Amino acid sequence: MMVQVNLLPKRYRKQDGRFKVGKVEMIAFGVAAVAVMVMVGVSFQQDGDISKLNADITEAQRRTVQLSQDIQLVDGLMDMKQKIAERMQAVERLDRHRSSWVRILEDMNRRIPDFVWLASFAEVAPGKSRARVDKPEGADSATTVDGLPIRPIEIEGYSFTLNALAAFMIKMMRSNFFDEVDLVYAKELALENKRAYSFKIQGRLHYLSDDQLRTLLAAEKEMKLLARK
Repeated sequence: MMVQVNLLPKRYRKQDGRFKVGKVEMIAFGVAAVAVMVMVGVSFQQDGDISKLNADITEAQRRTVQLSQDIQLVDGLMDMKQKIAERMQAVERLDRHRSSWVRILEDMNRRIPDFVWLASFAEVAPGKSRARVDKPEGADSATTVDGLPIRPIEIEGYSFTLNALAAFMIKMMRSNFFDEVDLVYAKELALENKRAYSFKIQGRLHYLSDDQLRTLLAAEKEMKLLARK
């Protein structure tokens, strides 16, 4: 058997064509593989979290729309309840002062002069009338005199002449049911090709009890008797 010995210097020797991997390279490859696997796992987890968040957002939007509809329904019901309560209070107030209202309207009818007619006669909610007929600052919501309520009122109507309107206001001032009568406005307009005026009057309405009315009537009767003497 013949043994061959390569006596050439190392740098001239023929290199082996196989790729040799050292221990350091193996560790680097392992670390890189682990890093890639971690990144892939994190990516999948984030995709899952994003999908869940999108689903939660969609559900929240759906609930928001549903709750908005429920809120609108509740607001509508509350508004309806408030209106019904206000109407019931108005009915109770009218029923409570039914006899007074008969006398008030009779008195009002007697004081309307010729060339004047009314379009509306309404109580004004406390705090909504003008300064002159408003309740005094710091007063209770229900202004009373001798236990009877006083309500701000507004009267709207039409008149063919300002003199007739002035006469109507003077007659109201002389009534036992009204005081602080004031003209809010009188606007000239054409009504059936004739000059007329639309007006608004405000004041305060006094509810009189039967005893008070009898006392007033007795006082008027006595005054008339004294005048005849």
